[in-house]
Amino acid sequence: MPIKSRTIELSIDNRKERLVLPVNPQEIAIDTASLNQHVQLLTVGEANLLGPRGLASTSLSGFFPAQGSPFYRFADRSPQSYVSTLKRWRDACKPVRLIISDMGVNLAMAIESLQFTYREGSRDISYSIQLAEYRQLNVPTVKVAVKTKRPAVKVVSRTYTVRTGDCLWTIAKRYYGNGAKWQRIYNSNRAKIRNPNLIYTGQRLVIPA
Repeated sequence: MPIKSRTIELSIDNRKERLVLPVNPQEIAIDTASLNQHVQLLTVGEANLLGPRGLASTSLSGFFPAQGSPFYRFADRSPQSYVSTLKRWRDACKPVRLIISDMGVNLAMAIESLQFTYREGSRDISYSIQLAEYRQLNVPTVKVAVKTKRPAVKVVSRTYTVRTGDCLWTIAKRYYGNGAKWQRIYNSNRAKIRNPNLIYTGQRLVIPA
């Protein structure tokens, strides 16, 4: 396993607390997807609409060497201390800064999962860390002006005296241009009209605006 061809650092709170991996993974892959959208168009067929970059993710796997291991000279704490630190960061729900010296990687990441393996007869602790990019949401604050007093709304209503041959449909057609709106007249005159199919000559009806 390569020893220290690069420096891989994890930190929190603007690097106030740092952790450098004593033994690096054999390989590192930074996965970044694009949020493209595939759509079906009638005249074109399947089309690919280009979207923005998605969140980067990576997996780090290696081991924390115990005292007596040839790799222990690269460690600055015990294996259990590495484990405790990572668990504490995860439980604090804080983003972790990942810096990889020779890969141009400097990303705020969220710890997605931690896995630690203890082997019989060895004091080393193997680890696997799943990380996904963290982006802080900056939601703009919108100020809404609240009026304490609302202006009075003037409701204009009319009256109509029923003539021979009238029905609610014809009256609605006359005033609204649409006979299907007869229920507006009926709802405003329920005290006078028991049956919307029966209105009588001489009745004065309120015609709402």
